[in-house]
Amino acid sequence: MDEVTETRDAPEIDPGLDTLYDEGVDHDAVERVEADLLMPGGSYRTVPVLMLDVYETKQGPHVGRRGFRFFGEIISSKPLSRNNGGEPTIVNGRISFKASPERRNRMEEIRGDDGRTTYKDTGKPDAESNRWANAVRAFTLAAGYKPGTNREVVEFIKNYPVGLRVGQIGVPTERRPDPTGEPGNVVYSIFPLRD
Repeated sequence: MDEVTETRDAPEIDPGLDTLYDEGVDHDAVERVEADLLMPGGSYRTVPVLMLDVYETKQGPHVGRRGFRFFGEIISSKPLSRNNGGEPTIVNGRISFKASPERRNRMEEIRGDDGRTTYKDTGKPDAESNRWANAVRAFTLAAGYKPGTNREVVEFIKNYPVGLRVGQIGVPTERRPDPTGEPGNVVYSIFPLRD
């Protein structure tokens, strides 16, 4: 059999597209995109079943600490405005948060003149410890008794709707017009939902 080959002309590329490589990055546009991807601060409820991962901290002041990372879908408990001038709407999205039964204190980062980083213990529980205490309290209030094992608390947070107080970090505010760090959402607290 004779083999038939078909040749096609390659599509022409607009020479103006090559200039895209050399254009400057619009940092303001990037910041707007990052901010627009964030959920507004407020009260949310989880949509079970949350995914679960067990972790161990590998770097920083709390090396060796173990805990649980939950991630999944959340939906606003009441209509929230997206500051777009329109009607407040129900907001849903995805979030990830850690909680650890191994208490550690919040550490203040101190950079020395030599460029080395050291940490000062504040004496107050850090966010992961606080979220674990919230999770245990939410279980206790919802179940009517204190949990006997960490597994009970983890299965409760994973399998039943709970409330989350969510905020934004790394975005300009009146108090912090020039924030540090990447924009993101953070879970400040966990609470039981009331019927």
